[in-house]
Amino acid sequence: MVSWRRDHQLPGVLVCQKHGTPLLTLPYDRDSVQREIFLWPNNDWNKKQAQSIADWSDATLNDLQRLAQIAADIAGGKLAGGYSMKIMKNVCLLALHDQGLTAADGSLNLSNALSDYRNHYVNVDGVPDFTTVMQRSIRPLLYVLRRKERPTHHLEWMLIIDWLFGDWATFQEEYERANGE
Repeated sequence: MVSWRRDHQLPGVLVCQKHGTPLLTLPYDRDSVQREIFLWPNNDWNKKQAQSIADWSDATLNDLQRLAQIAADIAGGKLAGGYSMKIMKNVCLLALHDQGLTAADGSLNLSNALSDYRNHYVNVDGVPDFTTVMQRSIRPLLYVLRRKERPTHHLEWMLIIDWLFGDWATFQEEYERANGE
């Protein structure tokens, strides 16, 4: 029996976070969207010719599994005290410093940061769901460091959090620590 799982429906989730197996995907069907047809797990998979992308390397599957877990954790958690650009800036600067991505004066070493970000995501660079997000790279981080409000897609922040902190729990812990100071 096929069933829907909430964590499998989140943007950026292409593999099961528990098993690392590629999820079935449905091709975008404009007619169904315009008719507001609800997709039922059992019958519609066959009708809509669901597909699974099975040609990803093990390294890509591992990265996608890690990202799927972060997506689920973000959806299930929240930041104590809410979002603050000041706290976000401080937490990100500390993480950048810890990874050796800042200059002696504490400013961001942009070329090293961009290179590190690209290297971190080399395995998912060609995955269609992340292609556009990857093109924006660390731009949302630059906005926060400059304290400028800009609309940012949640997948962009998910990638930045993964890159700088490795998981949601570490980010959340650092954020809450900075919030308490």
